[in-house]
Amino acid sequence: MRLVSFSRGGDPERVLGALDGDRVLELGTAAAVVAPGLDSGGRLRSLDVLIQEWELGLPLARTVLDRAARAEGAARGSLASAWHLRSRIVLHPPVSRPGSFRDFYAFEAHVKNARARRG
Repeated sequence: MRLVSFSRGGDPERVLGALDGDRVLELGTAAAVVAPGLDSGGRLRSLDVLIQEWELGLPLARTVLDRAARAEGAARGSLASAWHLRSRIVLHPPVSRPGSFRDFYAFEAHVKNARARRG
């Protein structure tokens, strides 16, 4: 399963999806159809939220994708709005606001320069 962050054409809202060939399943919308009440915490709203609750969210995402792929009858019809052609969506970087990573090297260089200037 490949998770993606995307928006529907013209819509600025970023949502969580699962890439399936040439289409993407909008997981939050699909969960309401194939697993009502299972995502009451909103873990499938966006990739940012899913990452924060990875231990619970990833199995949930897998369950929703599996159920959506096997849906039949009325459930399959209800899922039509959750499936998007890859060519009609805009993919975004996975995380909207990545955390900052700081390494000691930059600080070490700063200390060396400060000491050299003081003498």
